[in-house]
Amino acid sequence: MMIGLDSVPQRLCFKCTPEAFSELVERDGVIPAPYVGRYKWVMVKDPAALRDSELEDLIRQSYAMVAAKAPKKNARQKAHKKTTSRSRKPRAEI
Repeated sequence: MMIGLDSVPQRLCFKCTPEAFSELVERDGVIPAPYVGRYKWVMVKDPAALRDSELEDLIRQSYAMVAAKAPKKNARQKAHKKTTSRSRKPRAEI
């Protein structure tokens, strides 16, 4: 999700499913997001275009879709630490 803080009224961009994208861009105040519209991101130019509860659901779905495709860097680092800690030999006592 992205919010344009420098525009008045503020604009909101988020990713949505292809079905929701088709429905949303037909509404007044909602357009395909510049540059990323082809990836099914929309820009809400008019906050009155969506009910609060509907917007909340769309933002939750957007977060889930983006998070699902995010790199699993932390999981790989944790797995690497586990394997390297197991392979270390105990130190000999001096």
